[in-house]
Amino acid sequence: MLNRLSKFIFFILIAFLPCVSMAVDAPLRVARWYKIYWNGLYIADLKVEIGENNMISQIDSLGVVKTISNYANRTYSKFHMEKGLYIQDYFESRLQQRKGTKEVRIYYAADGKIRTEVLTPPDSPGKRPKVSDDMKIGASNPLFAAIVARDKIKAAITGQEKTFNFNIYEGRRLSRLDFIINGKENIKILDKNIDVVKISFRRVPIAGFNKKELDRMKGEEPDFIVYLEEDTLLPIKADAAAPLGKAKFILEKECRNIEECR
Repeated sequence: MLNRLSKFIFFILIAFLPCVSMAVDAPLRVARWYKIYWNGLYIADLKVEIGENNMISQIDSLGVVKTISNYANRTYSKFHMEKGLYIQDYFESRLQQRKGTKEVRIYYAADGKIRTEVLTPPDSPGKRPKVSDDMKIGASNPLFAAIVARDKIKAAITGQEKTFNFNIYEGRRLSRLDFIINGKENIKILDKNIDVVKISFRRVPIAGFNKKELDRMKGEEPDFIVYLEEDTLLPIKADAAAPLGKAKFILEKECRNIEECR
């Protein structure tokens, strides 16, 4: 269940992109704390921070969910700008569960292509199909993908396009992200009426998925909807629906950094 919730990270970081682009001229740190709900039960905290050249996200399970799963996820990405373009430098993810911990580290060359990958523990031989080096070219890590989507989201909001997609690679699997810009709405959040931009999203597997994962995705892969504040393009709410239940996150607090989000 909580593995699916980690996909919310991607939505939030994409929505933070206006802050990332502004950081080129004026360094800016932004952090937000979101509460995650599953079928109406508050089960986890999601905190995201974006700096001038890096992104950090973390999910911590709560209450009975923490007791059962001990789920926690820490993700970090570093990047730089060269000739007007952002280039990914480093990505790491640490997923903790009751059954153990998995870590991924990806080091990139100066041109943004993958130089070295470290999986801990490594996948057992034959556990999943290998993603070829050629297929990884041009794919973004899950956090840097927000940078890639920046101009496409802005263009879609101004009416130049309504859909876009690109690939992400997270150390084990390669996926395509399909986006639809659904337009503008006015929704009520915490007794306030807020003008928002509504974006829907779905993940499509390409390579590196084993049969069990593909079979599960056919029946359980959710459709995501995220609502961005029209004036800031920061997310205030997101929803995901799947046969096993409904998940959502709602903005709780804006902070200067993750440590202050409590």
